[in-house]
Amino acid sequence: MGEYAMLNKEKVKIGTCADMYYLRYDQRYRVQALPGNVDPVNTLGLRFRIPFLDEDFVEPGRFDPFRRLSPLSGFPVADLVEQPGNIQLTHESGLLLNVPCHHGAKLPEADGIGAHWNGKAGWFIGLSALKSVEGGVKPVLECRFCCKAWVCDWDDVLSYVDNKILRNRLEKYATVPVEETICHETV
Repeated sequence: MGEYAMLNKEKVKIGTCADMYYLRYDQRYRVQALPGNVDPVNTLGLRFRIPFLDEDFVEPGRFDPFRRLSPLSGFPVADLVEQPGNIQLTHESGLLLNVPCHHGAKLPEADGIGAHWNGKAGWFIGLSALKSVEGGVKPVLECRFCCKAWVCDWDDVLSYVDNKILRNRLEKYATVPVEETICHETV
């Protein structure tokens, strides 16, 4: 379900359900909630867009593409391997295969099916959003292939953000004390 708000007397889409794909956390006061839509200022649990540098002058509702991740280079996925996601593989014959995604930590195992890496995947885990929680925001990590997501502590994420300016921006969000534990699956 789309979520809409008013911006300068214009109705704009700010997200879908709890995912504010078209609204950064620092922009939430610039829009006015519409009746029957989520209130981005007063609703906890929303996932806001990462404050990417090249999008500083993009207005709420105008972000494209709607989904964007910031790679976390070298992020240790070992702790996430026990929380696999799911990838559906398709073939032109109509055959569909659902295989577990272990986020680059290991290959799926299935009787009669051989799984291999071709070396083209690159990074798996990225920073996808900022989730509003009591007292501030927490980082949301996501596997770029199966889209499984986790809420983590800032201390476990910041050192893997390569872009120093983006890391500095995120460190400001990290200074707000919030109570949540490491890497809980996002619901």
